Amino acid sequence: MGVYDYEYGSKVNKNGNKVISIKDFTSSNILYAERKGDNVQIKMKRSGETIGISVPVELLERLLKDIKENSENEKKGV
Repeated sequence: MGVYDYEYGSKVNKNGNKVISIKDFTSSNILYAERKGDNVQIKMKRSGETIGISVPVELLERLLKDIKENSENEKKGV
């Protein structure tokens, strides 16, 4: 994953929602993602400040699909 070392973790909360966390090499949580119904709540921590957004699951799925397609095209030289 580039220059940095990351640790990917996931757990299930008491309410049944899965929470994803990504930590950087300093063991600081830099990203949390939790699905809540048809949305994914994403919180990012940077310089001691936390910001968050809520994005529809469908939009994230489209984003990942486009990233995968772009990566495959780069490998093919397209």
